[in-house]
Amino acid sequence: MKILIADDDLTIRSILQAMTLEWGFQPCLADDGNAAWACLQQDDPPHILLLDWEMPGLDGLQLCQRIRQQVTDNPPYIILLTARNQAEDIAAGLESGANDFVSKPFKKVELQARLRVAQRVIKLQLERLRSLADAQLAASVFTHALEGIIITDQQGVIIDVNQAYSDITGYNREESLHRHARHFFFADNQQAWQSIYQAKKWRGDIHSTRKNGEEFYIQLTISAVYNENDEITHYIGLLSDITESELQKQQLEYAASHDALTKLANRALLKDRLTQAMARVRRDAKPLAVVYLDLDGFKAVNDKFGHDQGDTLLVALAEKLQNLVRETDTVARIGGDEFIVLLTGLNQQSDCEPTLQRLLQACASQVNVDGIETKVSASLGVSFFTESDTLNPEELFKQADTAMYAAKNSGKNCIKFYH
Repeated sequence: MKILIADDDLTIRSILQAMTLEWGFQPCLADDGNAAWACLQQDDPPHILLLDWEMPGLDGLQLCQRIRQQVTDNPPYIILLTARNQAEDIAAGLESGANDFVSKPFKKVELQARLRVAQRVIKLQLERLRSLADAQLAASVFTHALEGIIITDQQGVIIDVNQAYSDITGYNREESLHRHARHFFFADNQQAWQSIYQAKKWRGDIHSTRKNGEEFYIQLTISAVYNENDEITHYIGLLSDITESELQKQQLEYAASHDALTKLANRALLKDRLTQAMARVRRDAKPLAVVYLDLDGFKAVNDKFGHDQGDTLLVALAEKLQNLVRETDTVARIGGDEFIVLLTGLNQQSDCEPTLQRLLQACASQVNVDGIETKVSASLGVSFFTESDTLNPEELFKQADTAMYAAKNSGKNCIKFYH
């Protein structure tokens, strides 16, 4: 399939040319918008366009508008290459006629996937969607498509789905027909449907629920279908199940922000939450407390029972600490036997004292680990942040750490406040 690459940067053109050749496309090149338009006037024009947004003469946005106004038969699938990724930029690109976006600097895997989608859409447009009313041809499309396909009327009421759609959602054809598509997608988001009706197209990843109640993620593309009078007759939705990749992404994000042993927040997530909480303090004038907690005697547990037993004790104590604070508070493990507890939304600094006592008592109570009674204690250091303070998160951590060492030096198993 022919693809037109239009970019005024020679290096980018060369890279895209090599990539698309590798993926089986037939690239042709243009160094500005006018040259790209000239290429489209040929007898056998390309079906897919990779257009740089900012080009001399005729930029990508202007070229999109000209194509949609003047190319009525077999319009190409247009992908804009741009460093602009704000919502208003995306909306402007879609309204001008672009089908998709790839942000610079682009990733090879993402670009290849989007081109494959474009390739499939073009094939559907050229070979199948032109004769959508033909039941035999529609059946052929549904049979061979790897993606789920949903066809609605101009109001969004479902008139047909393929087997892949049923495999993904769990709803068979009979259960889906004559129902509005919003019953299956964007059920609680009327704004998304308004966007679809206004822009005549939509693409994104959404979270939904299968018929059996199982949650899943899909990549959904919705496009309007026009008749010869430029009137919308149908909407076509293409959906791919991306649950596995989305869950892997979530697992990676979770691993990057949580302690592997205790599943508590790690230092990075704690710092992010503290930064947000400090902003709320400045807005609401309600102080917060940072509690630095270090276990007393934990090394002796490791030396006597082994590190596995010590790890089990840390997990048990982490669960205790988590159960003692509110959902709006945060318990984090920052390494070894050191924890930090973030207490937010205090009316006054003294409000945290009952929670501090409970934390101290919880650490000092006996813990049964695999039949072995183990007991440690904790030294707590506390620093406060109020609306008049100018500290940053690291300075707050350092203050609480200093107070914790004062507790250690005062005999351990006690609480000290930073002044």
